[in-house]
Amino acid sequence: MGEYHLFAYSAQGGGGIGKGEPSDPPSSTPFVHVENAQAAFDLAIAEGATAIQKPERVMDGVTIALVRAPGGVAVGLSGP
Repeated sequence: MGEYHLFAYSAQGGGGIGKGEPSDPPSSTPFVHVENAQAAFDLAIAEGATAIQKPERVMDGVTIALVRAPGGVAVGLSGP
């Protein structure tokens, strides 16, 4: 995914920003905070989303995943 920087805007969460590959079109990906990233990922897949990135722990207490919703929009999942 290239270089990516996380930031916190409150005790409950934050966000990130990164630079894509030169061939990537400009874009943004919304992330939704969920109770359990693995469970939310599994449910999204069961409901028709496709996997972009399986759940991966990126730091203590933070797991992220990416799915493509039916219709093509990428949605990030972030949680324990």
